[in-house]
Amino acid sequence: MNNYEGRVVLVTGASSGIGEATAVAFQAAGARVYGLASREETARAAKDRHPQIEWLAADLGKSAEIEAAVRQLASKEARLDALVNNAGIYVFAPLQASDDAMVRRQFETNVIGLIALTRALLPQLTAAKGTIVNVSSTSARKPNPNQSIYAATKAALEALTRSWAVELGPIGVRVNAVAPGPTETPGIARLPFPKDVLEAARAQIIGSLPLGRIGTSREVAHWIVALADPSVTWVTGQVFGVDGGLAAT
Repeated sequence: MNNYEGRVVLVTGASSGIGEATAVAFQAAGARVYGLASREETARAAKDRHPQIEWLAADLGKSAEIEAAVRQLASKEARLDALVNNAGIYVFAPLQASDDAMVRRQFETNVIGLIALTRALLPQLTAAKGTIVNVSSTSARKPNPNQSIYAATKAALEALTRSWAVELGPIGVRVNAVAPGPTETPGIARLPFPKDVLEAARAQIIGSLPLGRIGTSREVAHWIVALADPSVTWVTGQVFGVDGGLAAT
């Protein structure tokens, strides 16, 4: 398992959190890894931390940037063994505060941009008989207040996962998803809520988890790498929960 020598992997949202841990894990397993960051400056900072990874930049909400990144990758690689669709944004708000711009931005990045990138990379994935791992969330199936729009984008991603698995299976491309539960990432600390509110929410979350703690990015990355492993040839169309038991509660 986890032998990626000679394999090419692209991880989106790779400059922090789960994406960064995943890119590092693939590189440690021997893959030639390309990390996609949302901005050039973010990609440069990530390259300083991880010079062994190749870095690209594209805002998945902007089709021209997606096309440019795909051309850049295609100029270097004729095949793509694994695509990890990890990039995503979240804005938590009640329905009455969910304006059109906020809704569009989340769908443009989490769904429309993901579709555009995957479609553009399908020739390389087909050439390699590769695999796609989409990063969902327990929010897709376990409702929470103030997360309806984000949850809807992840529910769409899980529907894409199952449909693409059926559609792309005959050409040898596997498609699965990982659905993390509460995970320690830099984005959580940047949520626009007072510190005491975040601490109270954190305590409530921990209390709801059977394993009694929040997960780490490395723990989620482990299962992304495992699902994409070349030896895993009989698993497709699955959404694999990595959530400390949250889905069971």
